[in-house]
Amino acid sequence: MLTCLRSTIAPTRWLLNERCELRADRLKDSFDQPAWLRFIGWSLGYYNATKFAVEGLSEALWQEVEPLGIKVMLVEPSGFRTDWAGRSANESEWQIDDYADTAGEASRQIRASSGKQNGDPVRAAQAIIEAVESSHSPHRLLLGNDAYDGAIAKLDELREEFTAWETVSRGADFPTEEQTVEYQTSATNV
Repeated sequence: MLTCLRSTIAPTRWLLNERCELRADRLKDSFDQPAWLRFIGWSLGYYNATKFAVEGLSEALWQEVEPLGIKVMLVEPSGFRTDWAGRSANESEWQIDDYADTAGEASRQIRASSGKQNGDPVRAAQAIIEAVESSHSPHRLLLGNDAYDGAIAKLDELREEFTAWETVSRGADFPTEEQTVEYQTSATNV
């Protein structure tokens, strides 16, 4: 897990130092599907955790460096025909029988899809170049139908849950009149 995260942080630090000196205007983090589209049952918890970390780092970076004229963009593609789920995906030889129908099945599906993903790496590269060269490049570039549809579905799911719990969520603050009284009391005691 740390290797995956460090492999993003180290070059980002180097690039950021170089870009600040050169006053270049683009910095890009790239990883597969958006972190918030992860599926717990995919037996990829640690891998997914690194993606959430990269996403958080990138969001903080764009707030910190955009005032300096440096853009940060997360590239979040669907499945593309790379070797990610093929021979390069090492798994433990030791399998836990209780996970056979959940994480085990997900791993089998991932392996079975290797080389058959819908994403075209050439079109993805063209989309990334277009976004990087744009004067209005996005903070998040979703590539492929699965990434786009999954992101919209996740946003809808979050909105529905947040709305259902809005009263409870908002109820955690002091009522407005208490905030005013508390602030006035604190201000007069200064």
